[in-house]
Amino acid sequence: MPGLPIAHIPHPMASRTPERVNELAKESLDEILHILTTDARQLEKEYKDKTVTSKGKLRRKPTFSDEFSREGAARAFKTPASLDTTNMLFYRRGWTDGLPIIPPTEERVEKMIA
Repeated sequence: MPGLPIAHIPHPMASRTPERVNELAKESLDEILHILTTDARQLEKEYKDKTVTSKGKLRRKPTFSDEFSREGAARAFKTPASLDTTNMLFYRRGWTDGLPIIPPTEERVEKMIA
């Protein structure tokens, strides 16, 4: 897949009523199904410039326009040694929602694929 389209689900959920959570889930379902069932090249065109903002702050940079997804980009890149710094980098680039991540090393990716 040439990039990663992301369906935006408004948060937080904890302060919402069960009825509103149900409404938000129903509103999100069509986009999620579209992402899961549409050709990757079509998704790339549709999501190329999509951004999500919250209170005027950029919450996600477009996935397709950065240096890691362009044609001829490096196959891998080095992350900071500290997991805290790596998590902050991924969050600022919009690659995580803020939950802790473990960087996808080549060894971890190969193990997952196997």
